[in-house]
Amino acid sequence: MTTHNEEGKGIFLPTDHGGHHEIMVNGHAVANIIYPTSGNAPSIHIKNGTVVRLIDFAPGLDSPMHRAMSLDYSIVIESELEITLDSGESRIMRPGDVSVQRATMHKWRN
Repeated sequence: MTTHNEEGKGIFLPTDHGGHHEIMVNGHAVANIIYPTSGNAPSIHIKNGTVVRLIDFAPGLDSPMHRAMSLDYSIVIESELEITLDSGESRIMRPGDVSVQRATMHKWRN
């Protein structure tokens, strides 16, 4: 999950703090609450709505640094994808990994 530091740069929040798993279906499933909200902050592009996009990044793609004033959930389905924030922090995402971006400057590299 991303947020902004005191200088306004994008940073990653720790997500390994525990306390966000719920065992369900007699131990056969686990619910993982990543980012619960009671509203949309910051606002999303479509007023009072959401958008789901499936993006297939070409091998070697290196996107420019950019920002969407939205709450974005990115889920890697296959291969690996690197996300880099304007603070210089980066993470390698693998299949099943999720990033939750809250209007941070970022770029992608496949």
